Amino acid sequence: MIEIIWAHEAKIQYFKVIGFLFDQWGELVALDFEEKIKKMEVLISTGTIKFPYSKILGYEKCVIDEYNSLIFNRKNNKIRIIALIDNRSDHQY
Repeated sequence: MIEIIWAHEAKIQYFKVIGFLFDQWGELVALDFEEKIKKMEVLISTGTIKFPYSKILGYEKCVIDEYNSLIFNRKNNKIRIIALIDNRSDHQY
């Protein structure tokens, strides 16, 4: 079984996005985003889909929606989510 671990900073980014969505558009939009994240965690953990590499060697990028992506790496039987990024931002990934 593949273990998914969220880095501390990635968790902070996740909760900021959830809070923003809830405040701006309500509970249903926030819950929909949470569901998208859960589905992507499953896709990442199965290994059946190859995701593109990020700008940083060893990391992959999983697009959640037009605004957000997960940055992660695989090591042994663990997937570490490094960051949840805003696709519109000037980020290092």
